[in-house]
Amino acid sequence: MPEGSADLGGADGGSAPDGLLLDCKATLYPRRISREEIYQLAGYTLLDYADTFGITSVGFYLSSQGALIGWPPNDFLTMLGAATSATKLRQFLEAELRWVGRQCPGLPLRVNQ
Repeated sequence: MPEGSADLGGADGGSAPDGLLLDCKATLYPRRISREEIYQLAGYTLLDYADTFGITSVGFYLSSQGALIGWPPNDFLTMLGAATSATKLRQFLEAELRWVGRQCPGLPLRVNQ
């Protein structure tokens, strides 16, 4: 799990063997991967604040098809509308989560503890 996942109360992350952040999906209809699932993968990518996993690719393993689809992190985030690098977005997310933790101490964030 990326270090930032604890900031959200222990979000489960995908695995990242050899720099590949992978989220496994078991679906018969891969064209129906939801927006939430795609954003979840983006979130896992950004929660690795210090790039501890050395993420070089992010993607989905579609177990029903036996297929892997992936992208370099910056390309993936650009497809989602990002106009800055994964590194800068990670720094921004960490700062924002810590700010929210200070402003809203009732939220179940690690940054509140």
